[in-house]
Amino acid sequence: MAALIAAAAPVVSPAHHAADSDGLHRQIEDIRRDAGVPGAAVVIVDRDGIVLADAFGVADNDSGAPVTLDTVFRIGSVTKIFTAVALVQLGRREDFSLDDSVSRHIPPGMFFNAWEGEQPVTVAHLLEHTSGFRDWTKAEFDHNVPLDLEDGLAFAPRSRTSHWKPGLHSVYSNSNYGLAGLVLERVSGKRYETLIRESIFAPLEMHSATSLQAGTHNLATGYDRDGVTPIPYWHMIQRPAAAINATPREMASLVSMLLNDGSYKREPVLTPKEIARIESPRTSLAARNGLRFGYGLGIYAQYRDGFTFMGHGGDGDGYLSRFGYCRQLGVGYFVAINSVNPRALGRLRGAIEAEITRDHLPPPAPPIASPGKAWLGRYSGHYVLDAWRFDWQSDSSSQRRLMVTVADDGRLFIEERSAEREELFAVSGHAFRRSRDSGATSGFFEDGERLYFQDGENWVKVEELAISDSADAASREIDLTTRDAEDPGD
Repeated sequence: MAALIAAAAPVVSPAHHAADSDGLHRQIEDIRRDAGVPGAAVVIVDRDGIVLADAFGVADNDSGAPVTLDTVFRIGSVTKIFTAVALVQLGRREDFSLDDSVSRHIPPGMFFNAWEGEQPVTVAHLLEHTSGFRDWTKAEFDHNVPLDLEDGLAFAPRSRTSHWKPGLHSVYSNSNYGLAGLVLERVSGKRYETLIRESIFAPLEMHSATSLQAGTHNLATGYDRDGVTPIPYWHMIQRPAAAINATPREMASLVSMLLNDGSYKREPVLTPKEIARIESPRTSLAARNGLRFGYGLGIYAQYRDGFTFMGHGGDGDGYLSRFGYCRQLGVGYFVAINSVNPRALGRLRGAIEAEITRDHLPPPAPPIASPGKAWLGRYSGHYVLDAWRFDWQSDSSSQRRLMVTVADDGRLFIEERSAEREELFAVSGHAFRRSRDSGATSGFFEDGERLYFQDGENWVKVEELAISDSADAASREIDLTTRDAEDPGD
């Protein structure tokens, strides 16, 4: 299928090279065919607009209708950035702040927090996944009847229980964004769909975007991992978490706005200060101790070839998507497929990000601090997992163990039983990076008398514990399950 290029010759910013449209097209088509993915679409944008736009394969196996830039895909959890943007916009009002306690705006019984008197759940906690909530129950994930938001939240309110003090750990949970959507409705006095359409879709010219099946046209058929078995339209029980449907061309507008510090076609949707807040975690223990790598407001950072990409992934039950952008290079992208094939999406993402960073020297790695063996010795010892995403993981996750050791030459290592020992490089006295990272991604932080290691997962230091063979087996099983995930934002 011929590439759909936005202009006769790619329009590029002087900040980066001209995209190799033919080479990238071949890579993406080879990946798609090899993985058995029916259809895919990719857009790459810079601060001036679309640099490259490409569509592949079919939107529907039976009809053979081709994917185009105006084919609608379900974007899954990428929806969260829209919910976060709407709440940030709402923060301009005098009667609302992201630091408001959630209980100020919603009726009692919608969530349960044993620390509410000491540490109430705030709106920012919801958006940064630091409320202490675990994710939806199986019944919530399996629910496929459209509901108003309040009815969807009333379905299983106990799934919104704080299992650790709000503001301690960041653990991904769709429940956070369902509740955040209700705050949005209560403060604005408008239905979620109405507010998102007026405040975000309209200024970004996303005229076909919706979070409801009704009114959705030109929707690609979603397929299971095999690329053959259709998956019916799944009505998300709490739409602000994962329900938006949009075209690749429309999603390019979102990426453009983020790259341009909140403006789209020179009209402000957000301010630069609001963009900076979206990109900066503030409420977890790690963030409060200065670690800026983590989940912000509907978005999070990852490294590629020494460069930082902000973005989010999405699983729309039959569809996978991803958007990302590199502020250092002024380039971003959106990619979507109509198959639940995370390995294929990961390969596509890798090819796109490698193209964006091609021919650029990565920024130098940060200097390695030298805290010394005596200082690092306070971190050595045994750690157990202190927080996890799903209730069904409780038995096996609670058995996971991490060992932190300091070598005679002052180097620090971490080792989980089912993984090889890995060195961490000090960026400061308490912040560390892995060898492949260009900045701090983890650290050791105290809260009261407890010491935590946070590296995308959340560990607490304990006295040495004996581990039974059965517990060790459970640890290995859950570790392999966790490492197979595409990323925490799907």
